[in-house]
Amino acid sequence: AGVPENILLIPTDPTLYPKFIQHYVIMLLYNTLGGSNWDFPANFFSTGEECNWNIQSVFYVGGVFCKDGAVTSLYLPSNNLRGTIPTEIGLLSSMKLLRLNSNDLSGEIPSELSKLTNLVDLQLNHNALTGSIPTLFNEFWTSLEILNFANNLLTGTIPSDIAMLHKSLAVVALDDNFFEGTIADNMGALTELVYLYLEQNGFNDTLADDSLVRLENLQQLDLSDNFFHGDFPPHLLQHDNLTTIDLHDN
Repeated sequence: AGVPENILLIPTDPTLYPKFIQHYVIMLLYNTLGGSNWDFPANFFSTGEECNWNIQSVFYVGGVFCKDGAVTSLYLPSNNLRGTIPTEIGLLSSMKLLRLNSNDLSGEIPSELSKLTNLVDLQLNHNALTGSIPTLFNEFWTSLEILNFANNLLTGTIPSDIAMLHKSLAVVALDDNFFEGTIADNMGALTELVYLYLEQNGFNDTLADDSLVRLENLQQLDLSDNFFHGDFPPHLLQHDNLTTIDLHDN
């Protein structure tokens, strides 16, 4: 009777296992996140090669993008993705860009993202993700420049391991969530930061004289709509690159 179409066969050649795993994860993600109802199917399943499952048109650019046969970008913003991010996404170890923003993703951020140490751009903003940020970062994360979890339903505190990104992180957007606690100890180490957006949360902290003093590259700082208190740190006015400070409603 032959092999049914779309059945994923385990390869007999071990050298093909990475390709098999990659194909499996992309198929799983499509099925888990309601791919049949996506606004732009992005040519998923149009061929047997997942590296061709993308679309680049005047209406939408998105899908799976590869280099040398390995998935390096998963770009599916504003595409009606629904459901929980599968933990298997952590198996796409060559990925540099993960943008699933502006969808209807729910559940918690999977801790398996910690395996994606090559990421440069991680954006899960404008979804309905819940829970706290898991432990993700370690000394192997040397490339991440953009971290955007804004406009979700996230709670808890900023994890201390974010300080491991001090050599690369340029953008942190955690605004419009339900975070609380302090920021100085973790954020003060991120000396490459250019944009820091923490507005509309529940942070309750004092901005001591040495808070954020090392962030000499900072251009925009938004801490509005929180519970910061105490004297204004005058050193912020001495940062040559800082053009925007917003502290209203504290």
